Amino acid sequence: MDNSNSDEFGEMKKEYRESVLSSVLSTDPSPSDIVGDCMSEACSWQPYTSLAVCASIEDISSRGVMYNNSQGYPNLRIAGANWQPPSQELSGTDIFWMAAPVGDPGNLTTARPTAITEIYVAYYPACNSTNQPRQGVGEEMTEPRRNASNWKVFKGTLSACVQTLNSTYNNSMTTTIIDTQRDLNWTRDLLTHYKGEEFHISQKELDQWAALFERTLKGAAMLCEGCDNYYKGQWVPVIVNEIIGPTPWKCDPSLGLDYGLKGFTRRLNNIAISLSNSMRTQTSDGVLPLSVVQGTAWTSEQYISVDFRWMSLPCGIYLIITSFLLATIWKSRRQDIPLWKSSPLVLLQAADQHNGLQSLRSVDKNAKKHDVQLKYTGENWYLRDVTEKQHMQG
Repeated sequence: MDNSNSDEFGEMKKEYRESVLSSVLSTDPSPSDIVGDCMSEACSWQPYTSLAVCASIEDISSRGVMYNNSQGYPNLRIAGANWQPPSQELSGTDIFWMAAPVGDPGNLTTARPTAITEIYVAYYPACNSTNQPRQGVGEEMTEPRRNASNWKVFKGTLSACVQTLNSTYNNSMTTTIIDTQRDLNWTRDLLTHYKGEEFHISQKELDQWAALFERTLKGAAMLCEGCDNYYKGQWVPVIVNEIIGPTPWKCDPSLGLDYGLKGFTRRLNNIAISLSNSMRTQTSDGVLPLSVVQGTAWTSEQYISVDFRWMSLPCGIYLIITSFLLATIWKSRRQDIPLWKSSPLVLLQAADQHNGLQSLRSVDKNAKKHDVQLKYTGENWYLRDVTEKQHMQG
């Protein structure tokens, strides 16, 4: 909205004004759009409550709010009064109307304020109840279009509520709505209490919101195939595309899955989320938010987790091999090996079958009675028994 229109809403906060206008064009606003102040790798916050705007949507086509009149145009009964849609004053006739009439949002006839705004949408669908093409779309006023029962009428309500949210941050912000309270008791000065906290809406803000919606969400559209389309209202083309689809003059049953009431619901929810996000970030002095929710920050450290159960098999094999080795060494220590393998002296006497050698002790005793000579043959060294030769010389 240009600055020339800002006076129309008095001192309405810029954030609220921008959130309403941007939500008409935005495709997927989310509570996660509000980023917390996280100075660490990851943060989490305990569930917290916040004043918010909630949307409720209903199909009121069968409630008699649209009725015939003698002038040919069906009339729409809004807030107990008859309201005739604006005429384009052209040869054609409109097939889409939208209005958000200003009421009294702060009127406490009960313990609750009335809605912030009520948004009405009426249009002549190109398909009938059996998804067959309907006559009179994009043409002069025909009998089917004169019949108010052939029109669709939706009503969207935006009202104050309190939401409980849960937020976490890990590379990106994730905020989920875990509870919504709509049935709250309000005091005369529009103050309500919930879980020990106070939530307040000023009458001035309610009036400014209502005036903004009344100016933004109203208008009409005259659409036909193969001719010029006329829109009255800056944002009407966006809402028409959301509800009727890209070809409003043509019956396309497949569009019914994402358009109609579902499209209107999607657009109203976008507006509610955008306003709620603005309320969560509004400031008292232009710098600090009105309320601060403390959270917990933490960092992640890498470590290696070892499961020692997987080492049982290799450790068992190692113990078995070591046991066999030690047993072999111990068995060799008891001298259970053949004597001829234990000493060259034994091997020298092995050729004598009458030597009577039974142990290393007997080998030592017998060796004292024998003389040996280490002789080199030119290739090898070997022991030679020279006992008899020594005795003969002696």
